Amino acid sequence: MYNKLQIVRINICFKLLLFVFIFSSCYKEKKTMVTVTVRDENSTALENASVRLFAEPTSPSENMLIEDYTGYTNNEGKAYFNLTNLYQPGQTGVVVLSLEGSLNSLSGTDIITVEQEKNNLVDLVLY
Repeated sequence: MYNKLQIVRINICFKLLLFVFIFSSCYKEKKTMVTVTVRDENSTALENASVRLFAEPTSPSENMLIEDYTGYTNNEGKAYFNLTNLYQPGQTGVVVLSLEGSLNSLSGTDIITVEQEKNNLVDLVLY
């Protein structure tokens, strides 16, 4: 039959295969991020600009399923938003959001298509 050494080897192989199967089948979700760079019309990065991401319903009866996100730009003119919670694991598709920015008397708007599990980059110019 089997000697002790063979049983130990079979046991180790089984555990190794089980370990590989369990950890290779676990899907690690990547973050869905939006990085907004706010600049003026001279391409100067604007610090402390207010940035808002939000969904606009296509009809008055449509529920607002996506919350508003508001942030401020850092010294490089960048505002970061983590939108990972918009997607469920395995879900695919994109989200289209409106974008508003302002600083003092300057303002600007844009629309962004947010792709899942990516760092979505957008430049917003304030006039």
